[in-house]
Amino acid sequence: MNRFHTFVSLSIVALSAQSVCAHMDFIPGISNNQVVTSGRDDLTNEFVESLIVNGYDFGEVEGDPYNIGDPGFNTGGPSAFSTGSTLRLAGLAVDGRFLSYWNGAGDPSFGSPAAGTSLVISGSPTRFVTFTESSISYAPTSPASLLIGTFSTGGSLHSHVSSSLLLNNLQEPDSIPVGAYLLSFSLSNPSTGVMDSDSLFVVYNNGLDESVHDAAIDFVSATYVPEPTMLMVALAALPLLARRRS
Repeated sequence: MNRFHTFVSLSIVALSAQSVCAHMDFIPGISNNQVVTSGRDDLTNEFVESLIVNGYDFGEVEGDPYNIGDPGFNTGGPSAFSTGSTLRLAGLAVDGRFLSYWNGAGDPSFGSPAAGTSLVISGSPTRFVTFTESSISYAPTSPASLLIGTFSTGGSLHSHVSSSLLLNNLQEPDSIPVGAYLLSFSLSNPSTGVMDSDSLFVVYNNGLDESVHDAAIDFVSATYVPEPTMLMVALAALPLLARRRS
């Protein structure tokens, strides 16, 4: 099951590491003339006001261990985006790496993945972006971003891309190291004057226990998301956490 997790530690507000079991799509929107993202659980329709760090699990489908049909992007109906404009994804580096890895042992600490590891996000068989530790490449090569979809009448969009984990361009059974894989990207709405989103993060789980995956998401949230943003995320998540515990 996919996971969404928020963490914040401030002098006045301190939330311990808590997880919300969910299947979260990014909900793109516009705020202060910038692309922003909230989140919705596909299965329960539960909503969080801000989604910055998302998590997904490889191996959800038996016999297809290294491919999933996520992330998803769903406005949930009309939005502020212009009809006919597009949503695009551009990869970003985290600490100088486009793809990072943690083996799940000890305290979370992301470093280099195994040589030859790549993670591909695909919008179609001919439209994709490939993340490796040292590089990012797009097909088609121009523009340097992946087309997620085109907003229909009223600014509606619902599109899922696919994520695939490979080692030396292969997916042989049990060949790819177990662990957490981290990448980052921004979302854009080109040719509209709307500013790109801040950095978004996805922590992919390949074979770890969910508690360890949660720890990886905690680490990313605490390390790479600015404190003011995390406070907003934490406050938005409190009603959802309360519902989960009731």
